[in-house]
Amino acid sequence: MKVHRIEIFAVLHERQFGKIRREWCWHALARNGRKIGWSGESYTRRSACIAAMQAVTGADNRGIPVRVLDE
Repeated sequence: MKVHRIEIFAVLHERQFGKIRREWCWHALARNGRKIGWSGESYTRRSACIAAMQAVTGADNRGIPVRVLDE
């Protein structure tokens, strides 16, 4: 299956002492919506997440649309 689009999204993690932290993940989707790849880890900065996603998928070179989901 080919990658149809990539979504970058925020997840909330509760840390010690009740502090909630936002971290970023990504996943690659096929045309039918099936998840065919994912980050496997979370990143504290959105820019680090985007850089890792581009290194793995080559999305910046192949014209794959990337959506950033902010809540």
